[in-house]
Amino acid sequence: VRPAPPTRPGESSYSSISHVIYNNHPDSSASPRKRPGEATTAASEIKALQQTRRLLANARERTRVHTISAAFEALRKQVPCYSYGQKLSKLAILRIACNYILSLARLADLDYSADHSNLSFSECVQRCTRTLQAEGRAKKRKE
Repeated sequence: VRPAPPTRPGESSYSSISHVIYNNHPDSSASPRKRPGEATTAASEIKALQQTRRLLANARERTRVHTISAAFEALRKQVPCYSYGQKLSKLAILRIACNYILSLARLADLDYSADHSNLSFSECVQRCTRTLQAEGRAKKRKE
């Protein structure tokens, strides 16, 4: 194969040949230039890495949510309610638990109330009962 004559002043026939080789054979391993498929491969590797990271983050979040839900379920089983089959929201469980803890503390002659109002045990139990009733009614309205 004879080198092609220079097309521009100062251009050697070697650069013309390399130009033809690199442009006509993009799969050539001798090419110092980026091949058309390389950018796509790098982008797809980055996309795959991002997808893997997202999947791992989603798995961690799912585990976190399941752990919190299990903890709320365990708490729900420890606080008084009208029916253990009754579905309570997380907020309702927290409200009932707070009032129940206040009642138990008062029974032990402790005052855990925020305002240190020193409620009697019966008043604490009434608060707990009202909260249970209110949460039961709120749940029925939503259904």
